[in-house]
Amino acid sequence: MKTFVKLIMTVVAVVFILSFFSKTYAAEYDGYQYDYFNWAQVEITGYSGTSDNLVIPSEIGGHRVTRIAIRAFFKNISLTSVVIPDSVTSIGYCAFSNCSSLTSITIPDSVTSIAESAFSGCSSLTSISIPDSVTSIGRYAFSGCSGLTSTTISDNLTRISDGTFSGCGSLTSIIIPDSVTSIGVSAFSGCGSLTSVTFPNNLTSVESDAFFDCTSLTKVSITDLNVWCNISFGNNCSNPLFFSHKLFLDNKEINELVIPDSVTSIGSNAFYGCSSLTSITIPDSVTSI
Repeated sequence: MKTFVKLIMTVVAVVFILSFFSKTYAAEYDGYQYDYFNWAQVEITGYSGTSDNLVIPSEIGGHRVTRIAIRAFFKNISLTSVVIPDSVTSIGYCAFSNCSSLTSITIPDSVTSIAESAFSGCSSLTSISIPDSVTSIGRYAFSGCSGLTSTTISDNLTRISDGTFSGCGSLTSIIIPDSVTSIGVSAFSGCGSLTSVTFPNNLTSVESDAFFDCTSLTKVSITDLNVWCNISFGNNCSNPLFFSHKLFLDNKEINELVIPDSVTSIGSNAFYGCSSLTSITIPDSVTSI
């Protein structure tokens, strides 16, 4: 019986210790609210200080700051610039959402994930560089960043999620890296100043309304016509040709379209809206359109 009681007490003690290190406990330092988690790492959960130019610390109390938590700086309209330390690996849901005065954000190459709506509504943000360390960006991450004029997308991102850049009305051009294989619903919808988009060579699907209301588009650039023919477009507004009417192959506008012999099928909406075409040659290798 004594052995059984000792065993139970040992189990309870282990569970208590594990729960101590796995659960979060709130504290405050220099205006930052933070929690400990996972063996005493730190996540920033809020800020009540007065500074509008923040350099977030990489350590608090000797523990590394590795996460910016859900809604940590949500609707902080005083913030104008933020430098995230290179200890941080993830930026949480709505972490900086609606920080409407934010003009500058530095994301280090330690960050691997940016959650849904992390920077949505940051209407004063003019540029954003997403480092190559980032492999995941959640839906609507930069939606409503109406002042955003330029962005650099990680070369290791495989999907541009639903609504990621929707409503970025000042964005003028976008280069989608070769790592991207899919573009989600309404990813660039409402980017009314977008004039050019460069498509990658590994893209296989563009979902519905990805480029809806991108009415200023004049140039869609590709380097592989075979790849373009095999992209699955969700509807007419998922294809930027619906607005640009012009397709450029290796920076030369296509007027006389010759489908290469390597193509066996042409996807739905592949050339929808491409009114600049004067002729189309389809080879015998194509068995489905």
